[in-house]
Amino acid sequence: MRLSCPNRARGLSNDFLRLILACVALGLSLGGCPARAVRLDDVTTATDDPTAEAAFRGARESFLAGDLRGARAGFEAFVQGHARDPLVPAARLYVARVDLAEGRTADARERLTPLRASGDEALALQATFVDGLVLAAMGPGEQEEALRTLEPFAGRLVDRTDAAVLYAALVGLLGGMGRPGEALRHVDSLLRVVPDGERSDVRDRMRALIESCTAAQAEAAYASLPRTGEAWPALALRRARSAVDDRDSHVARAIADDMAAALGEEDLRVVEAREMLVDRQEVDPRAIGAILPLSGRGRELGAAALRGLLVAAGALDAREIGDGGFRLALRDDGGDAERASHAVTDLIETDHVIAIVGSLETATAEAAARAAENAGVPILSLSPQGGLTRIGPHVFRACLTAEIEARALARHAAERLGLRRIGVVSVDAPYGSSLRAAFESRLRELGASVVATAVYPAGTTTFGPVLRPILDANDVQGVLVIDTARAVGLVAPALAAEGLWSRPAGGAPPAGGRAVQVLLPSLAFDAALPRQASRYLEGAVVATGFFGAAGTPGTASFVTAYRERFEAEPGTVAAFAHDAFLRVRAAVEAGAIRREAVREALRTMRPAGGASVLGPFGETREPAEGVRLLRVVGTEFREI
Repeated sequence: MRLSCPNRARGLSNDFLRLILACVALGLSLGGCPARAVRLDDVTTATDDPTAEAAFRGARESFLAGDLRGARAGFEAFVQGHARDPLVPAARLYVARVDLAEGRTADARERLTPLRASGDEALALQATFVDGLVLAAMGPGEQEEALRTLEPFAGRLVDRTDAAVLYAALVGLLGGMGRPGEALRHVDSLLRVVPDGERSDVRDRMRALIESCTAAQAEAAYASLPRTGEAWPALALRRARSAVDDRDSHVARAIADDMAAALGEEDLRVVEAREMLVDRQEVDPRAIGAILPLSGRGRELGAAALRGLLVAAGALDAREIGDGGFRLALRDDGGDAERASHAVTDLIETDHVIAIVGSLETATAEAAARAAENAGVPILSLSPQGGLTRIGPHVFRACLTAEIEARALARHAAERLGLRRIGVVSVDAPYGSSLRAAFESRLRELGASVVATAVYPAGTTTFGPVLRPILDANDVQGVLVIDTARAVGLVAPALAAEGLWSRPAGGAPPAGGRAVQVLLPSLAFDAALPRQASRYLEGAVVATGFFGAAGTPGTASFVTAYRERFEAEPGTVAAFAHDAFLRVRAAVEAGAIRREAVREALRTMRPAGGASVLGPFGETREPAEGVRLLRVVGTEFREI
């Protein structure tokens, strides 16, 4: 006779039929999986011996009641007393399960090997499943084989308890193998079959798996997990939070949209994701941020830029609302890249700025540009560093690049003036390095060369020893000085003291001196420089995008306002900062009150009243109009 469990036997057939129908309905493949559903406690073999049936049933009831010692004794007695009974293989399977429960994995494997090869398909599948659990219990050395053995059973175990054991094993295996993203695939299945009281523990395990995912693992799991369970929403929310922490609002917003599409806007997890973005989405269209080095070695340039911004804002300082209701939200990066990056976040979350101007130095400019791009906020950089606009579509350059200036000066020196041997005197800074490299490269293309280079630390005030390489070079025809106007005002007299006098082509130096052509980048432009050092800078050529009082129609009003406010002459940095603010302001006044609208407007608009000669940004987000050259004539600059 067959072991009496007719309802379960019929249920197995019905469950299996429902399973097949569900797979077809969901488009799931049965390939690579066991050919039939598995229920560990189904015993489908028959016995005609009532005594044997009673002995087997008693041992099985002990096992199901958790009495492992009684179950072992009962099954072993059954095998000894009924060695030829058809139920013996099933009894041996139960003994193997007792071995597993008691940690006797070697004994369990020995018993299971012949059972896996049984001609009874149901028994062989049961033995294979138990063998997979034994392999999982044996530790790291058997994890791969355990995984290969158990994974085909996913979705094929009819009994919820059996399924819970399987999915718990798969989650544990994959997590222990450093594959938490894959483990999450089985978490949803586990949550469906464990009792209500155990789901909290499973969710804790799920969160731990999510936290342990690498970025690549999280991305892969995000793309592959079904969105109808709990694991994907939890992972999505964690990724959104990470994106917000990394100031990448593009990614965070896309994830929130994905969650809303899958779960609905009313889902609390979607609400949480949306709330994380509120600070970044809230925008004050009349708040324009600025990140400048107001302390540290770049504070002189930072102060100049700030003065230009205040003139553009029509404010006396950064704490007041300027004309038109615009305000300047200011942050000091101190020349530190990390501070610049955090300043972007602070401006977005605290002041809700619509765009940002800055920073000035190479490292801070790049850090600020990357943070602003990640946050989807337009930033107008005041750094001449090359390549900044390639960071992304929200990054604009509101000044000349070192390369543009260097190539213009090299072309003028070699082609217009016929100079072939030029020395370079430069401050030791990234700007100086990039401009020197671009200048030397362009000179070589034109058949000229840099024959000597003198580099000095920022803040140097005594230049006699610094100039020795230039003086030792034979027949230097020109000298490029890369520094601010203040430093140039010290370098030019030092050159003259050593016998090298700035003179235009054909100009005569004082008796005993030798004429050289002095070349200057826009960093050195200051309307007051010729008056302060005209004797030593006669004929010097400067590259600039700002002409001072003789420049564009908007320049005169800027110069006047700057002089009245600060009792000083504005320089190129101040003019560029001023115009950057005006560009954003003009975009807002034209109706662009969201950041993306400002970004689009900046590509084509050119504000009236600009102090510099820089044109619209265009597709490249670089100024469309290039550098202009001025020459020192007496006590003033004149355009060449």
